[in-house]
Amino acid sequence: MKKEIKITDFLRTGKFGNVELHDSYDSVIEKLGEPDGNIRIVKHKRGIHYSMYEFVFNNNKLESIQNDRFDPEFPELTEFENDNFKVNTDFLKADNIKKLSEA
Repeated sequence: MKKEIKITDFLRTGKFGNVELHDSYDSVIEKLGEPDGNIRIVKHKRGIHYSMYEFVFNNNKLESIQNDRFDPEFPELTEFENDNFKVNTDFLKADNIKKLSEA
């Protein structure tokens, strides 16, 4: 069954579904499936992405997760779905404005 990852849960906990900071590169791929591609970074850092969600690793430990492409005019930049998970972006939709404590 496909996991649903809620942006509100990510904001509250820092976990992206069952992916946590310090997970290994292989562990993230095992949990989320094959990424869309790789991100070029410096020396001992590398990264992968699922659409615009970027996962950066330092010495094979997950160091950060980000999506800095949020634009209410282009909601597809925050939406993503593959065989393993779907990102629930309801919290980010302009017609559904709420405080994090209400979501």
